[in-house]
Amino acid sequence: MIMAVLRFAVCTLSLIYGTATAEEAILEKFMRNEYIEIPSGVKSIIVDIGAFNKTEFWERLLLGDVLVLGFEPMPLKFAQHPRHPNLILLPAAVGTVPGVRSIYIPEYEECATMLPGIPDAAVFSDQHQEFIRDCSGGARVELQAPVVRLEDALQKLLLSEGIPIDLLKVDAQGMDLDVVLSAGSFLNSSVIKRLKLEAWNVAPKDRELLPYPEAPVKPEITAVLQSYGFSIERCWMQGMLQAEDGRAAPEEDCFFVNDRLAESIGVQSWGNCFEDRDAVFELHHLMSSIQFGEHPRENFRMLGEYDQLYTLDVVAKHCCGNPEIAAMQQLCWGAGVLGVNASYEACCMEPFLMSIGYSLA
Repeated sequence: MIMAVLRFAVCTLSLIYGTATAEEAILEKFMRNEYIEIPSGVKSIIVDIGAFNKTEFWERLLLGDVLVLGFEPMPLKFAQHPRHPNLILLPAAVGTVPGVRSIYIPEYEECATMLPGIPDAAVFSDQHQEFIRDCSGGARVELQAPVVRLEDALQKLLLSEGIPIDLLKVDAQGMDLDVVLSAGSFLNSSVIKRLKLEAWNVAPKDRELLPYPEAPVKPEITAVLQSYGFSIERCWMQGMLQAEDGRAAPEEDCFFVNDRLAESIGVQSWGNCFEDRDAVFELHHLMSSIQFGEHPRENFRMLGEYDQLYTLDVVAKHCCGNPEIAAMQQLCWGAGVLGVNASYEACCMEPFLMSIGYSLA
């Protein structure tokens, strides 16, 4: 059945473009195989969905102990991507329904998505309206891309017992949850240690603040993944959009850990890091005093949501930016401002990301 769907997809694309491409042949060959031999020395697998023109795990690949299974549906980015013996790169999108689907590529290519909806730019503040137009509107190019189920692809790799998936990283521009759900039965096992998704941290009623209005928001994503036994481990803000009326839409990168493995892989709580807003704002005042001299305390609770979250992000980046600055480390972690259980190792993403092979370059 799977091969029949894939052959239909390839035939459809061949009719569209006139002939079967080399990329389509790569995908069909991979899916036709019952088993893909894993290179010797590989101890774990990382799945990179949305590899763009270079996987974030390139440096880890060079160590030779990991296999990266990557997916990139945009033909130009797929062609630009460097190759490596331990990299399996497939020219396809991933989703719960295999076949062929449109992908919309706007002027800002990083916003390419399979969701057709375009947000109302007028909802956003002046400083973000241009980004919304570049990201979601304008002269969008519509391409047809093959879609495979992740479960079908993983079954080719995991017949060899004992090799886990350290991380399933998804960057699918509003389709992240659908991609994860396509892993099927693997979500109900201990094979996948962690998930990494992008999520917009707004209530469902504020979905209009998203660049992709049809996309699920963080509370919805969290609830679904919890039903499969994955809990939020850490989230950190990557960006933020502001509405004309002052509402904020933080974009977060969130890690979810497999509850079946949480104890064995040493999950550390970060609840005492940057969640106490009063402590964070007090620290921000101390930082400002050191840099600019003593000045009156601001009433951060009188600030709008956007400015509060921006201040939170500034403090987090300062505290985590350079662990070798002793004064900053004492201020952030030694004075108890952020909680007695806070620590650089538990609260900052960089050491954690590097430990699982995620490139910060």
